[in-house]
Amino acid sequence: MKVAEIEYKRKHVIDQLHQLGIKDTDGLDYHQLVRKLAIARASEVDVTRDSNKWF
Repeated sequence: MKVAEIEYKRKHVIDQLHQLGIKDTDGLDYHQLVRKLAIARASEVDVTRDSNKWF
């Protein structure tokens, strides 16, 4: 992958994390940021709803 493409993807993930209120993104590489985003999104699932009981 080109460096510009990797930086574009990294910035996009950082923007999504900032929208979720997560500001601690310094020093993390792309894969660490994606993992942090996945955890943040998973923690927002309302497990009390019947449609999310599988979660």
